[in-house]
Parts: sequence; structure tokens; C-alpha cells
Amino acid sequence: PVLLACKIEGQPRPKLTWFKDSILLPAANRYTTNYDLSTNVVTLKIDNAQMNDLGTYTVLAENDAGRDQTFCTLFVQQIPGID
Repeated sequence: PVLLACKIEGQPRPKLTWFKDSILLPAANRYTTNYDLSTNVVTLKIDNAQMNDLGTYTVLAENDAGRDQTFCTLFVQQIPGID
């Protein structure tokens, strides 16, 4: 699994939207998002990371005060099989 995390603070609480390569991240069983209100930490968990998961992930935070975003690039290294 892969866990992406960042701290986001805002009043009122911001609406969070995740993107992969500038495209809205689709709803899928492998993606789990969470916003911990006590720590203001936002996470995106990707179960069973695969080669097609590599790319740039962005989280956009929006509220009445404005908007901001942060991003990271995910690289996936395939582990060679053992014969």
C-alpha cells in the first residue's frame, strides 16, 4: 500500500478533492481518503499499488476564504519475481 499525507487547515473546514495527473481521482475500492479533524492531516491510501498508479497526485482544498493545493509525484518500483 501507499499512503500520501499532508496537513491542511482552514476555517470554515475546506472541501478536499483529489486528482491524479490533473484528472479527478475516480471512486475505486483501492483508494481510501481521510481527513483527521483533530490533527488536520489529510490522507490518501492506495491499496495494492501498481505500475499504473505512478503519476502526480494533487489535493485541492477549497472554502469561502479561497483555495490552495499541494502535490507529489508517485514512483512505483516493481519487485522482481523469484523463480
